[in-house]
Amino acid sequence: MWDPQYESDVERLFHRLASSRMSDMLYDERKNIVEDRSYRPHWMGEKDWRDLLSYWATNDIYRRRSTANKRNRESSRQARHTQGSVTGATHARHMVKIYELCTCFYTYIYIYIYIYIYIYLINQVM
Repeated sequence: MWDPQYESDVERLFHRLASSRMSDMLYDERKNIVEDRSYRPHWMGEKDWRDLLSYWATNDIYRRRSTANKRNRESSRQARHTQGSVTGATHARHMVKIYELCTCFYTYIYIYIYIYIYIYLINQVM
């Protein structure tokens, strides 16, 4: 299907996508537990499901992270997606300004070269 040289890239991409999808699926299943404590997904074995429930109930790191994420999701504050200390919107505005400056600069250079060549050619004819 793909060249052997791409095997590690394909495997890494597969694991990243599968991990993300599995996290989404388990998040959905945890929401079902709230509604029905005896709930178990049809695609997961009973022992594996019990092990997951035990892990979610006893792992301190998971519980702290889960609590923090729940608080963030319920927060009325708007999330600020930033790349460092500057928001993405500010980066976009700066890029527009830079693009306009570059466009003006290149236009200036183009006109300068055009005039220089024009003067050179006039001097050659005379």
